[in-house]
Amino acid sequence: MSRAGRKRARGAEGSPDLTSNDTLHGPTSTTRSMRATRSDSYYGAFVLKEDDLKKLVEDFQALIGPVSFEIECADSVTRYPDSLRDLLAFDNPPRKAIRKLKIITHTDEPPNTARLRLSADREHNIQIALDASEEVATQLNDRIEDRIDSMRPWYSPLRRGSIGLTSILLWFGALIVGNQKGWLVGKQQLLSDPTKHQSDKALYVLAGMTLGIGLVAGQLRQKYFPAGVFAIGQGASEHGRNEVIRGIIITFIVGLATGAVFMVRALP
Repeated sequence: MSRAGRKRARGAEGSPDLTSNDTLHGPTSTTRSMRATRSDSYYGAFVLKEDDLKKLVEDFQALIGPVSFEIECADSVTRYPDSLRDLLAFDNPPRKAIRKLKIITHTDEPPNTARLRLSADREHNIQIALDASEEVATQLNDRIEDRIDSMRPWYSPLRRGSIGLTSILLWFGALIVGNQKGWLVGKQQLLSDPTKHQSDKALYVLAGMTLGIGLVAGQLRQKYFPAGVFAIGQGASEHGRNEVIRGIIITFIVGLATGAVFMVRALP
């Protein structure tokens, strides 16, 4: 072989393969996995029971690592339970009732962090923060959302919107309907047809009842249909008592609504 040929051969043997994946991206064993994050807060009614808390902790520990807790209570004291057992041992009396709960987990290697905040606030009472590998973040996010969905109380639809505003709209609606039906009459019309006075008076009574019931219902909703319930310790007993009261309130409201419908239909 000629000298030039031997040089080309040696050059070919020593030159790197530019199509090799290891050359372009490094060895696959050192490639870091894709990262994923989530930082979100939203509103959703929930009832957190002991089993729900245990399963959330199991998911955090299985996918990332040990957890820590933080609870803000009605007595304005923030407490830091050392463990799940310590948290479940908290009696949660009304004066010290849990208002906010944080579940936090973090590991340095791999660098994964997750935080769930549940609150009895009226708005944005659920907060989820994740910073982990794409696989871990996706799995934990799905498990958290599935658990929160299972914690939705039956009265969750009643927590949407403002009852006070709805009552005012219904009140104006009753007046508009009454005006279209000719129930709202002027003084001259009353003098010519006194029988219309009964319909006019009944409509105003109905509109007043609608507004008054709506305002009272708003106060009842806040007390007996709360956005967030921590049914742990004494909180579980209180939740059971309130379930009975909620049933009575709904039965009463349905009865009033039925009576109002019959009143309107009976008007001339």
